Amino acid sequence: MPSTDAPPHEFVPVDESTPDLLQQCIDVRIAVFVTEQEFPLDTEIDKYDNPGVSTHILLRLLPSLEPTGTIRITHLSPTEKKLGRLCVLKDYRNFKFGKDLVLAAHDYLLSSRQRVESAEP
Repeated sequence: MPSTDAPPHEFVPVDESTPDLLQQCIDVRIAVFVTEQEFPLDTEIDKYDNPGVSTHILLRLLPSLEPTGTIRITHLSPTEKKLGRLCVLKDYRNFKFGKDLVLAAHDYLLSSRQRVESAEP
């Protein structure tokens, strides 16, 4: 359940078909992991950011569409997924958006699985 005091927001699935949104996810990750936490840039962007390997969930505020957080879902195999690269900009961490991003990723994976299962003969 989302935090009741959180500003209006949405969760948007992002992949290689939406390069502008993917760049917003990468920008949030760089702001948190590289700028704030001082991890090297060359370890932040990796092979799992290549097209077709992962899906991101982008958290953005409404109505401004300001990107404020993201989580990466890495597709290791058709049945194995890995959540990672979860981050929320510092000014928004008090709204429990991290938990909400994990739940949004979970919902995305469930709906993706249901779409695949219903398409099978």
